[in-house]
Amino acid sequence: MPFQDDFAMVAHGIPVLYPASVSEFLTMGLHAIAISRFSGCWTSLKLVNPLCDGGEMVRVSPNLVKPRLPEVVIDGQPFRKRTDFTFFPGLNVIFEHRLYYERHTAVREYCRANNLNRIEVSGPNDRLGIITAGKSYADVRQALLDMGLSEADLRRCGIRILRVGLLYPLDASLVREFCDGLQEVIMVEEKRGFLETQIKEALYGLANAPRMVGKLDEEGRPLFPFQGGIDADMVAERLGPRLLKYTGGAHPGIERHLAEIAAIRQHTYDAYPLRTPNYCSGCPHNTSTVLNEGQMAWGSPGCHSFASIMDTPERRVEAMTQLGGEGLPWIGLRHFTERPHMVQNVGDGSLFHSS
Repeated sequence: MPFQDDFAMVAHGIPVLYPASVSEFLTMGLHAIAISRFSGCWTSLKLVNPLCDGGEMVRVSPNLVKPRLPEVVIDGQPFRKRTDFTFFPGLNVIFEHRLYYERHTAVREYCRANNLNRIEVSGPNDRLGIITAGKSYADVRQALLDMGLSEADLRRCGIRILRVGLLYPLDASLVREFCDGLQEVIMVEEKRGFLETQIKEALYGLANAPRMVGKLDEEGRPLFPFQGGIDADMVAERLGPRLLKYTGGAHPGIERHLAEIAAIRQHTYDAYPLRTPNYCSGCPHNTSTVLNEGQMAWGSPGCHSFASIMDTPERRVEAMTQLGGEGLPWIGLRHFTERPHMVQNVGDGSLFHSS
């Protein structure tokens, strides 16, 4: 199911770290624990499906992460983590002040001391900046390599890269340092513009601020999609054409890779018809989901829900409910229809729960 928890974390003032690989689940996780102990904040990790469902050989040792704890001074006073469990009206307003003005400052200082946000590539004549984070950072670096652009090539072409490890609260001063002197910044992230919005806020009002594109291009057209995820090929398709003007026009590696992606997509989608999902041979759902003439069926989480996207009318599922809510909409709907009943497929396991 498509969702994005970043904004929920912001609503509760919870810092968000974003690993770029499976191995960083360990290193970022240890930093998250250290941040929590140092600042007093609940701290979260953003873990996306392609990494959680993936795998990697990792190095494990007691010294995997050695946190550096900075000296943090706020309003002339050393930062001191304070805890108050009364949560009484009036007192909790003071706690809110401490969270956003003191603890978040400590979080940003910790990330600076431990280099969790890094300018990965830079040069003296940079004109274009790419800002990205987590898995999107890995996709960007893979796309650049696929297009034949090494770090030396990027520096020669004036392309700068900022990798953000702490999505929230954003280190606005590092963003301004990164963007100094650039003409254009491309923001690469999946889903809605969570990081992009914070970066625009950090740059607002600055003289000679660079043009920024991300979710939309400079003409308001979609660039990196709001929906679904992204991968290295999608990044290359959207980033490659924009890089050409910084590489001096034609670039054999960029043009070759874009042509390869186009050929693969044509071969995959045009040469072979897409197969409609169906049940496994011998599965009881092959017969249990078949409707009599005139019947209408609803579904819920479970294998029978495949019928909602099958092209066989006798198995059609018209609507879905949550697990355990099977049949509940009929309680209200039955008063407003002449249909005598509804066939309700029950989700796997629901018989033992609330349905």
